[in-house]
Amino acid sequence: MSWLYGLTLRSKLLLPIIVITSLAVLLGVITLVQLTTIDQHIKLLGAVNLAAANDLLEADSEVHKVLAQERSMLFLNPESPEFLQSSSTHTKSLNTDEKLLAFRKKIPDADITA
Repeated sequence: MSWLYGLTLRSKLLLPIIVITSLAVLLGVITLVQLTTIDQHIKLLGAVNLAAANDLLEADSEVHKVLAQERSMLFLNPESPEFLQSSSTHTKSLNTDEKLLAFRKKIPDADITA
């Protein structure tokens, strides 16, 4: 501690300023690195996970439409034109669901915990 007593007043005042400035710069660098990491995670969420969630919501909506259509087909005469039209629409809806499922399987899983 004798080295501190040997310093001039100017050095004694300059030392804490240098220490505080160094800590502030270090904190700024750490913050910048963390913000960059957060930005990368947000971009990943927007590009992959939100698109996948949207596709799953669309598929869920289509499944509910198909279920409602099947229920309404129960009360139709199987030889009526309404039944044939409903059956055609039902088949198209099932094909749409299969396409959405195939598209979802192509989206890569993303690990954003790193």
